[in-house]
Amino acid sequence: MKYRIAIASKDGKAVNVHFGLAGRFLLFDIDENQAEYLGERKTTAACLGSCCSGGDESAAFDKVANDLNDVSAIIVSKIGEGAASYMEGKGKAVYEAPFEIEPLISNIISNRLFEADNWSAVQ
Repeated sequence: MKYRIAIASKDGKAVNVHFGLAGRFLLFDIDENQAEYLGERKTTAACLGSCCSGGDESAAFDKVANDLNDVSAIIVSKIGEGAASYMEGKGKAVYEAPFEIEPLISNIISNRLFEADNWSAVQ
């Protein structure tokens, strides 16, 4: 099976962007043996709209969820409890993992995190 992950990164080397500030995500397809970099996907940062100032958070989160509709897991440096719950409710596994990307992906594969946390496979 194949799983798609979205990683919030400024530099492509580390997970170093807060979910609410992420205007792009790096996409990878992973399976039991390897990872394949797919490129980046732009999205509207959830907290650059009205959500951080007391606006409609669900609309901002829904936009990101729609932009990442084919993703099994979202990996960010930090995410608020409300945003994490919202994304999980949309079927996404969510992780705070402010680490270097390459060893992080290797760890996900070797520990089969996609099975342990029951990720949805990519169709």
